[in-house]
Amino acid sequence: MKYPILILDEVWLSRFPKDEKNNKILFLENELKSKIKEEAKIIDTNKKLKLIKNKFLKEIIELSDKIQTNPHDKRLVLKMDAYRKKISQINDEISKNEDELYEIPNKIQKINSELMDETINLCYNLMGKIQNEMNELEPEIEILNQKLNFLIEKRRLLFEKSKKILNLTNALIGPEANDLFDKNYNA
Repeated sequence: MKYPILILDEVWLSRFPKDEKNNKILFLENELKSKIKEEAKIIDTNKKLKLIKNKFLKEIIELSDKIQTNPHDKRLVLKMDAYRKKISQINDEISKNEDELYEIPNKIQKINSELMDETINLCYNLMGKIQNEMNELEPEIEILNQKLNFLIEKRRLLFEKSKKILNLTNALIGPEANDLFDKNYNA
């Protein structure tokens, strides 16, 4: 299966912080970076080689014009042969680089697939740890929930008792006297 290159993927980069990466992921990341840099370097090298080759081809064209007007000048013939040899060497190097460039995407995809597999394994392991931690919290949450319900019920009963006492004092001494008593009692 073909995936986006993970080390270039914004989603992967943003959701997978470095401190959660294991050694294998860090190793595969470095391998992937290395292959991508290698590919870029070869592409750059081939561009430069093609520019040099074009320069040599222009020189050969100029020399061939000069040789036609002066066919017995050995220096011109030797110079043209030297350019042809250089072009042949450049062609060999470009061809070798093209062969490497043909292989690199497969190598990149293979490393990227390994990185995806390891990422998925690590994510499942992390999810398992999180689930275990959540499971460990459940009994404590249940105890706290029962205690909270008990305290809420206790507060409700105390509030009702307080309300009954207030109603009793209102009935005995009246609300105005009760307010006066309230002010003196809370002072």
